[in-house]
Amino acid sequence: MGVTVTLKYLKDLGGGRWEYRWRVPESIKATVGKSEWKRVFDARNPAEVARGHAKVDADFMSQMQAASLGVTSSSPSQVPQAGLSGCPEAG
Repeated sequence: MGVTVTLKYLKDLGGGRWEYRWRVPESIKATVGKSEWKRVFDARNPAEVARGHAKVDADFMSQMQAASLGVTSSSPSQVPQAGLSGCPEAG
């Protein structure tokens, strides 16, 4: 018997690519400058999917926390970045 875990905000794009997509809360949408936050990462097995999801989720949460404190997306040096391998948007 296997265990199935559903990870929120995640979509399988096929070919080992996964998309994390979250709506930006209304309260900080103007600060962030967009209504959705998306990242695509590569993962070939369930363990890699779970690790990639955790990294991207942590990155999203840190950026939303920074935005709620008034740090804008135009000042990326003030926003902590999680180390995301396989994520072209991560700088």
